[in-house]
Amino acid sequence: MHFWVVVLGVQLALLVHAMRTQRDTIWVWILLLAPVVGAIAYFFVEFLPDVLDGQRAAKRRALRGVGTGKSGPERFETASTVQDALAAAPQHYDEGAFQEGLSLVQRTLAGANRFQPDLLLELARMQFALDHPEAAIDTLDVLRAKNPDYQSPQGHVLYARAKAAAGDIPGAIHEYEALCSYYAGPEPYVRFGDLLREEGDDARARMLYFSVLEESEQAGKLYTERHKQWVDAAREGYAATSGAAAPSGGA
Repeated sequence: MHFWVVVLGVQLALLVHAMRTQRDTIWVWILLLAPVVGAIAYFFVEFLPDVLDGQRAAKRRALRGVGTGKSGPERFETASTVQDALAAAPQHYDEGAFQEGLSLVQRTLAGANRFQPDLLLELARMQFALDHPEAAIDTLDVLRAKNPDYQSPQGHVLYARAKAAAGDIPGAIHEYEALCSYYAGPEPYVRFGDLLREEGDDARARMLYFSVLEESEQAGKLYTERHKQWVDAAREGYAATSGAAAPSGGA
């Protein structure tokens, strides 16, 4: 009895991790249908590498802090300033106070923090929201050049959107194609479909919309509710490009 209580607890924890980190939907089914074997597989294939990557990143940040020659309290103050900015910037963004968010991030991006990747990503978000896509592209290029190991799927989506907004359609298409090869969610498929539709490629756009609806139908209600915005947009896009009603998806 105690064994299965432990198994259930571990299973739930790993399911939460899989959904929060947007792992492939197949992992959810594996964890649900094979709780013991699935949990072991997920732990070693997905969860443990995540933990180890986080520890390595923390060590790199600590070493960079030591390399600045600052004392312990000074390093703590710097880290605190960065964390304060990273906590406040998304609030400004959500409230539509983009200029205030931009000023906050720019003030924090100084000295040892000038290439801090999370701050650079927030800066690019504010620049894009303020209709400066070229500036957002430049910021994201710096982020990638100075932090080659940093990974952000949402940052990659922003890069593709900025390319399109700046008029670099081939560049945007290239980025969306890369996103569709790994992104765990429908957003880039729908955005890519919208871009192709604007460019007159209804046939390819329709295929992208349909792939989202097909995934929604196969994954079920939980997936559809979680990605409702994009599933609904895919349904509208499919109908507009085909002249027919779209599959219900996730029903």
